[in-house]
Amino acid sequence: MTEEVQDIENVLTADEVEVMESGSEESADGQVGLRLAVPVGTLMAHLLKGPVYRSGNNMIFGNILRLQNRLNGEFAPLGLKLELDDAEGYAYLKSRSADEYPDDIKASQRPPQLLPRVQLPLLDSFLLTWFRLKVSESDAAGEPRCIMTFEEIVSGLLPYFKQEKDEGALRRSISGSLKKLAGLGFVHRLDDKGERIEILRIIKALFTAQAINGLRKNLEERLENYAEYAQKRAAERAER
Repeated sequence: MTEEVQDIENVLTADEVEVMESGSEESADGQVGLRLAVPVGTLMAHLLKGPVYRSGNNMIFGNILRLQNRLNGEFAPLGLKLELDDAEGYAYLKSRSADEYPDDIKASQRPPQLLPRVQLPLLDSFLLTWFRLKVSESDAAGEPRCIMTFEEIVSGLLPYFKQEKDEGALRRSISGSLKKLAGLGFVHRLDDKGERIEILRIIKALFTAQAINGLRKNLEERLENYAEYAQKRAAERAER
């Protein structure tokens, strides 16, 4: 870590020092909230690494929530904005779109895109759509977390992939996709072997509530694309 980054992370403003000295505070619902101040630079570093969850780091998330306006001001010159959902308990960074810049800032004056767009393979994209529907089902059942075993995921997907004759290959593909989605922060492997998977609630940010009704149709369209892809793979394997 460079000295400049260390300086940014270790500087506390007067307001933050005051909060640090105030200790903990009990909210109206009787819960004790963490009031330990964290330097803005540290919060920025956490967000630049990926999504931040209340369940994973309550202190960091609480400070992001408290300082969200200031963080947005810090990230704005970098072409980034903070997206935060207090109810769901997550925060992440998003690149600003062209229409979010002032009219007097030309395209050549805008900062380069720091968060690269990721083009997901077809199966990964299919899984995300399917997982979003599973989160909706979990919400409807009143479950605070959406957790599935690997076997439940495979058995749930098998009916969609009847054209895939090699179940072992499909299982390996699903396992690989889950690792990729875990790296992107959409799912969390709850054990070393990946036998239990939590679908993280940030996945709801990918699809609006209004889009839920269209997801099943979207899933069918993705399935048709994947069917063509699977047939092509099977033909390639047969030629070897």
